[in-house]
Amino acid sequence: MTFQRYISHNKLAWPYSVMISLLLWFVAWLENNVGFTPFVLTIISSMLLMWLNHLFALLHSFSRMMASSFILLNTAVILCPFLEGQQLHATWIQFCLITFLFLFISCYQYRKAQGVILYAFATIGIISLTCKPILYFVPLLWLLIGYCMVTFSMKIMLSSIFGIALPYMFVYCYILLQGTGVEDCELFNNWYFCTPFNFKGIRPAVIVSYVTVSVLSLFGYYHLILNGHKDRVRTRLMFQIFAIISAYSLVMALLQPLYIMSMLSIETVATSAIIGHYITTTRSNISNYCTIAILCLTLFVSIYHLF
Repeated sequence: MTFQRYISHNKLAWPYSVMISLLLWFVAWLENNVGFTPFVLTIISSMLLMWLNHLFALLHSFSRMMASSFILLNTAVILCPFLEGQQLHATWIQFCLITFLFLFISCYQYRKAQGVILYAFATIGIISLTCKPILYFVPLLWLLIGYCMVTFSMKIMLSSIFGIALPYMFVYCYILLQGTGVEDCELFNNWYFCTPFNFKGIRPAVIVSYVTVSVLSLFGYYHLILNGHKDRVRTRLMFQIFAIISAYSLVMALLQPLYIMSMLSIETVATSAIIGHYITTTRSNISNYCTIAILCLTLFVSIYHLF
């Protein structure tokens, strides 16, 4: 039995991944690089991703690879010692994004999904309170509702707009109760822009994380192009959503390097799902070696960030 086949269908793959991740986080904690709250959010997000895979049968057979890939890849990205508190923000974005995907995918061919879409886009609104570039994803998500979810309508579009506005309504009401002005609220006035492709202020360790996830993303796109036709139509559309979100966040990180960590956290979620699909569905000597290489690369980047 090859290494790839052993881990792809092993019930202990996820617990092993958690143990490896916990060990790396513990070492980072000793170095005062991170706290444990982001790690807890990472565990919860990986469990949601596991539930997403189980509920919608995204993979052909029983596998924990989507959740395992996420927790290891996310550990490699988040443990960067120069983030200085951004780990919590990044893992919160990932938790909201996976919650959005859970609700979003459940709307497949459901014409009366206005309520679910409202709650789904409310999570996008929550993310946008601290990361305004996520709003650039909204037109793309509308296209995905029509093309992949096959459920677009004017009511769906209006529900999504109201869902995005909902967190701002709560914040606005809170500001009124506090007696302060909107112009003094950072959540409303945190639009910042920078020069595209300007990486002068970005630490080399963050660039290493970005390049690592981007390389794995491109590898995942190539896999979906070659082998995507083997999946059912519904499954193929679901992974197209992951691939498009990953590619879009990759490009956004280039256009607005100021938000590279936020875009990287989004890209990590989508890329880990594609890599999990690759490890589970391929069966060859080359794919076995590639799986070992992916695992070694992820652990190498984690150790590089630590030491």
